Amino acid sequence: MGKQFYIDTKQVLNNAKQLDADSEHLWQKEREVLEVKNDMHLSLSNCLYIFQVKLVLDILARALHKEANLVNRYGIDLELIANTYLETEARLTGNTTKQSKYAKEISRLLKERNTSMVESDVFREDGEYGGDQGRVREIAGNDAEFKEAYEWIKKIYPGLTEEEAKAMLDYATQKGCGYVAMCNSIFQEFAGKEDEFEKIFGFPYYDENGNVNHERLFIEMYTTAYRDGINIGKDGYPQGTGPESRMDILNNYLKDKNITATSTQNVKMTPEDIEKYTRNGKYVLIGAHPDGPNGTDEEMLYNMDGSEYGPIGAHCMMVTGVTDDGKIIVSSWGREYYLEMSEMDDNETYMVIEYDY
Repeated sequence: MGKQFYIDTKQVLNNAKQLDADSEHLWQKEREVLEVKNDMHLSLSNCLYIFQVKLVLDILARALHKEANLVNRYGIDLELIANTYLETEARLTGNTTKQSKYAKEISRLLKERNTSMVESDVFREDGEYGGDQGRVREIAGNDAEFKEAYEWIKKIYPGLTEEEAKAMLDYATQKGCGYVAMCNSIFQEFAGKEDEFEKIFGFPYYDENGNVNHERLFIEMYTTAYRDGINIGKDGYPQGTGPESRMDILNNYLKDKNITATSTQNVKMTPEDIEKYTRNGKYVLIGAHPDGPNGTDEEMLYNMDGSEYGPIGAHCMMVTGVTDDGKIIVSSWGREYYLEMSEMDDNETYMVIEYDY
């Protein structure tokens, strides 16, 4: 008789819970260090000293962040060990209900672990920073590019003429920010899983130039909504999106791909919340709504150098991160910007998207 193998799963899960708490504590310490650093002001008399202190604090913050990520991953790994043991035990004893429960938990943990480690080409500081709906209008006006795009469109909406397709793409440029934000989240979900993306969606993750295939996914999603009459406005085309219509559009597009998107809508958000969601394989979208004079927003979109880009207006963007001093980093029209959290009000809505497949 072979040796028996036993794991105290309760103790393992308790240890994992403690590691999760430890990682949160380390991330909190990182934020506190950065807060001290950002509160230090240079002057002629203390310039060199403050610069050196800030440099040390920055190194300490990076070390804390790295350690927090490692501790967090160790916790996930312990949960994986415990749930794999429990799933195997349930399978051997014929308890299909528990087996299914633990299998789902394993799938979730693997997704969380993979997401936390993937370096993505979706948001590149040295190139494209997410999708740009403006490219769609350029495609419509370029004979060679449109010829290729029209082939994609015909597969989805065979009855659409070339002129109708061009008119649709032109309109999509005006109203497509929510579509771009959703496409960004899909590409980020499949970062590091490019072969799986191509198998599911039927086209490569990267285009022939080696760039993320933003335009094709955008055009396919918008064309599908147009064909199926989802969120159609008085002009006869899919309109700008809100939280509910985004989920209708997204799940309608994904339904034949065996992917389900779920969302939490109208979420109150802090910089810490954003970091937690993005670490856990979830995607945060922000919708700005005009509340100022002449249909504009008082809130500003800022270039990364701190200069003002302009009022946000009615716009949906994917949140990609948070700066050391709590600014919200977003992708808009294929570029990186930030928002000041202190300027946000109740007219800005957050939603959190998660994918299951």
